[in-house]
Parts: sequence; C-alpha cells; structure tokens
Amino acid sequence: MRIINEIIITAQSDSSLTGSNVVKALQKFLGIGKDGLFGQATIKALQKHLGTTQDGIISPVSDSVKELQRRLNADKI
Repeated sequence: MRIINEIIITAQSDSSLTGSNVVKALQKFLGIGKDGLFGQATIKALQKHLGTTQDGIISPVSDSVKELQRRLNADKI
C-alpha cells in the first residue's frame, strides 16, 4: 500500500519486516531497540520524547504530529 500526496510517496508498507534504516536511526535516537519497524513501541517512545499522549497511535490530528510540526516550524528538531 502506498500513501501518495501530490505524487510524492510519503509512506509505503510491506510485509517483509526487514525494517527501515531511517526508523532504526530514530529508534537509536530514542534509546530503544532497533528493529527498523515503526510499531507501537517506537510510536510510544517518540510520543514520550515529544511530551505528548503515549497512546501508540499516529494520525494527522494527533498531539504528536502537531508537536512534530511545531518543532519543525521552530527549527527545533
């Protein structure tokens, strides 16, 4: 499945479970196990780092997305 925004692939899922190097880097930054999969443990660790609700869910209206955008806009990432 691909999620496309203005002809740009923003996310792609597959069933290989090989993991992503970008997600592994995020997991290393967050100090958690590095499997490269963006699952609930990674999401919760990111939410904890951001100081937002730790529900393991990322959506366009989640506090985590809003906080990430706020930090990006403020050049604080």
